[in-house]
Amino acid sequence: MADQSKDYLKELLQLTRYNMIACGYQKLTVDGTVKSLTIPTGARYALCVLQSSITTPAIRYLEYGTPSATDGIPRSDLDAFDIQGAQNLANFKVTQVGAGTHTLHIQYYK
Repeated sequence: MADQSKDYLKELLQLTRYNMIACGYQKLTVDGTVKSLTIPTGARYALCVLQSSITTPAIRYLEYGTPSATDGIPRSDLDAFDIQGAQNLANFKVTQVGAGTHTLHIQYYK
């Protein structure tokens, strides 16, 4: 019975994940100030890709708290990551940690 429940939950998760509809796009320039997202109405998931002029860690972000030059999850050029849930989208904050030009490309889904 437990294995059937796991299989069922896995199938539900896949159906939810793959039945999302794109609902917006944002191009966010990340600099030395802490920035948040501009979230489209109804969005609950975002796929993010960082473009940076440097190869070392360029940004740090957190979905709970405020990132700084030494605190947060580091990301480098062409790193991709996702943000799941409306609350995590609302709490997302990002800042620059490496000199250069950094652009976060964000595709939102509902």
